[in-house]
Amino acid sequence: MAFGPERIPVVTDPGMARRLPELAVLSTLAHADRSDPLPLFEALVNALDVIDAAHAALYHDVMLTALPTATRKLLEDFMTTTDYPFQSDFARRHFAAGKAAAKAEAILAFLTARGIEVPDEARMKIAECTDLDQLDQWIQRAATAEQVADLGGPLID
Repeated sequence: MAFGPERIPVVTDPGMARRLPELAVLSTLAHADRSDPLPLFEALVNALDVIDAAHAALYHDVMLTALPTATRKLLEDFMTTTDYPFQSDFARRHFAAGKAAAKAEAILAFLTARGIEVPDEARMKIAECTDLDQLDQWIQRAATAEQVADLGGPLID
C-alpha cells in the first residue's frame, strides 16, 4: 500500500518525537514545506537525541540530502543557533565531532603549508582524534613545527 505525505502526521510535540523518533523523521521529510518548519525541527532534534548515535547521524544525513535547499538551510541554521535553549546529547555529539574534524583539517593544513611530510600513521591519528584540548595543542604547535614529532602528544609512539 502506498501513501503520501497527507497520511503522515505532523509531529511537532517533542515528547511524541522522543517516543516515536522514526515518525518524527518521516514527519519532517513529509511536511518540510510548511510555512514554519521550526516546530518540526525541534521535534526532530528531540527524536535524534533518544536514538543511538549511528542512526541519529544517518537520519540527519538523510535529512540534509532529501530536504529542499531552502529548508535544508533552515535546518542547518536551526541546529547551529547558539542561543537556542535546547541542547540535546545528539546535538552536542554532532557539533563536537564537527569541531574535531575541522581542527584536524587545520593541523594538517598547517603542516602541509609548512612543507612538513606527515606519515600516514600520524595523519590517521590526527584525523581520528576527538580530544579537542589535544587538537588545540597540536594546532598551536603546528604553527611553528619543523617536523611532526614537534607536535608531541600521542602522534609518535
